[in-house]
Amino acid sequence: MRPAGRRPGLSLPCDLLAVDQAYPQQVADSGWRRQAHQAWHNDQVLLMTYDERLTLAVPGHEFTADLVLAAMFRFAKAVGGRPENFVAALRLGSVGRSAR
Repeated sequence: MRPAGRRPGLSLPCDLLAVDQAYPQQVADSGWRRQAHQAWHNDQVLLMTYDERLTLAVPGHEFTADLVLAAMFRFAKAVGGRPENFVAALRLGSVGRSAR
């Protein structure tokens, strides 16, 4: 994710975590899931750190393009940015895993 315009090269890598994912193992305990759902209900997104990376905790068990953009819109608002000044880049596939 990077703000558009003013500072070329400025970026803030972040991950998305679907907190309701439970198979093959649970990814978040009930406390984190509750906080993520509460933030989402209030038009916010839960910001957390996972493996020393900024992570947006989002209710659900999978991501659609619309859900990814909604999470990033909420993140931009959370840091005081204007959402229309942010550019989102999506990576296809998973880092460290081969494509299926």
